[in-house]
This record gives sequence, structure tokens and C-alpha cells, in this order.
Amino acid sequence: VPARTEKMAKRLTHVVTASLLSLKEAFSRLEPGHFARLVQPAIEEAIRREAPHGEMWSLVMRPFLPWALKRVIVELQEHIEDVLDLQEVVLSAFLRDRVVLVE
Repeated sequence: VPARTEKMAKRLTHVVTASLLSLKEAFSRLEPGHFARLVQPAIEEAIRREAPHGEMWSLVMRPFLPWALKRVIVELQEHIEDVLDLQEVVLSAFLRDRVVLVE
């Protein structure tokens, strides 16, 4: 079975990406404001932790962050297929967790 893992994974990837899931449709269902509120705390924490003078930048960005995150979500809704290769993500997940293919 291990020798056929990649072939099986490619078939399952095709089923998932062609038949079950449209990435553009899934992203179009996101409500940008709600999603922005969900990710804002993690983004602020990353700014504080990773950016030079992160505490200051976090405070400066806070009033603008909801607007900026909403714009990012809207752009992703329009261009998600240019940014994310769903087929590659699904295939690599199947190949990484080969047990899923066997069961």
C-alpha cells in the first residue's frame, strides 16, 4: 500500500477539490467583519511579539486593524485561488497523514 499512497492521495485530492469543495464559494461565505474580529486578537499578539517595538505598533495599529483585516478578507474572497492552491494543501495533508488513506 505505501507504494500506491501518492496515487491514492491524488485521486482523493481530485474528489475533494473537484467534487466536494469550491474554495471560492467557501471564502465567499465568510462575513469579513466577523472573521476580522475573530483573527484580530491573534494578529495584535503577533504584532506585539514579532514587530520591532511591537507594543507601540500594536497600539498604533489597533484603530485601523479592523478596517485593514476586513479589506484583506474581501481581497481574499476575490482572489483566493491565486493565493491558495487547495489541491496542493489537500494532497500534502493526505501524504503527511498516510493513515487517513488506509482507513
